[in-house]
Amino acid sequence: MLKQVESLLNKHPQVFLLCCDLRNFSAVAHALHISQSAVSKAIFELEEDLGFTLFDRSCRPMKPTPEALVLRRHISRVLNDTKQLLTQIRQDNLIKPTLRIGITEALSTTLGMSIVRQMLPEVSSLDIIVVSSGFLYQRLLERKLDLIITNDAHVPTERISRKELFEEPSVLILPKALARPIEKPWTWEELNCCGLPLIRFGSENGAGQVNEAFLRSQGLKVPERIIAHNNTMLLSLIAEGMGWVYARPTTVLQNEHLLDRLHIAPFPDPQLSRKVYLFHRDDEYGPQMEHVFQFAKAELRDNIFPQIYRFAPWTEGQMHIAEDE
Repeated sequence: MLKQVESLLNKHPQVFLLCCDLRNFSAVAHALHISQSAVSKAIFELEEDLGFTLFDRSCRPMKPTPEALVLRRHISRVLNDTKQLLTQIRQDNLIKPTLRIGITEALSTTLGMSIVRQMLPEVSSLDIIVVSSGFLYQRLLERKLDLIITNDAHVPTERISRKELFEEPSVLILPKALARPIEKPWTWEELNCCGLPLIRFGSENGAGQVNEAFLRSQGLKVPERIIAHNNTMLLSLIAEGMGWVYARPTTVLQNEHLLDRLHIAPFPDPQLSRKVYLFHRDDEYGPQMEHVFQFAKAELRDNIFPQIYRFAPWTEGQMHIAEDE
């Protein structure tokens, strides 16, 4: 039994936990910047020492055995308890913890900046990363991030906990030359004939994935010529009169400096909205997640939503902050 305990401590529990989460030796090797053979060897030696198989390698992705799942839960609890203990020790000795947060581009300069200001006094260092939704989730699984804020609701939640933050509708973003009264909303037929193409978000962008899924579900086809992989670039192209797009109000607010050259209009039926969530790994960073969650909701309600209502007043009944669970 002593040998088994020593094996767990010496064979880097992170390798085992990542294998449970990513379920692919190659992905684990990439995440840890080691060779795939090193990952395979560590797991094989751990299985030899424990006396039972940890992964079913006959299926793709490989599947943790029931014994591995029990072991994972136990190790996760131990690691979380250790982190909480270290946090308490740091607090007692005025040593502050570190925190790594990932956030989508549309929220980076608004909610992201507010989170930095709020959390910085409580941590020794704060690493905030802005990348697209898919990369955020992958980095959370790889333990390179502790919390992420993203709209990607379709990620697996077997080992990830999430809490809904808010829901927002879509709006049309057009050049000033296409401005019209709100009382005369655009239709899809009119947009097809407006003389300007739809500017697409890049497919790796969370907003792009939402938009593409909507077009497919509705069987809509609109002229396209430009693909932009950055929100600010996309809205700058629209400000120059090169096309139009539909996005969410938080994307517009992120680029408030362009508002005087843009026309924001109600989205034509059928309506399209998105939900934004706060994700973290099960049984990890619970107190930090709850703090960020409560602060983010207050910031949305008191500051971000009122700013959006100034340029898109009709959204006031469509923006929703999630209720506490």
